[in-house]
Amino acid sequence: MLVNISPKKSDLWSPEQIRAASVFGGVLDYDIPYVSPYMTEEEVEMIAEETAQEIAELHPRAVCCQGEMSFSYRVARKLLIKGIFVVAAVTDVINDKGGTTFKKFVQFRNLV
Repeated sequence: MLVNISPKKSDLWSPEQIRAASVFGGVLDYDIPYVSPYMTEEEVEMIAEETAQEIAELHPRAVCCQGEMSFSYRVARKLLIKGIFVVAAVTDVINDKGGTTFKKFVQFRNLV
């Protein structure tokens, strides 16, 4: 399964993103913890450690890890050290002729 730890839950994903995730099996949304801008480095590290451990115990085939940058980096690094495959969703910004801008999913990109 692909564990999705990002602000965008999988029920909001495009059909293309769901299809790309299907190579990992199902998708499990993991509630991303709130990371206050007032937290210390130590507090962020502690939450990242707890989160990475909880995700590792799920034995995922992959993890899509995105969100608050310092937290996401820490979680991704810890998962990679444990040998867990970590990806990020890559999008293209599309501007239509009416001036509307939206993001289109393109692929999952490996974090290494």
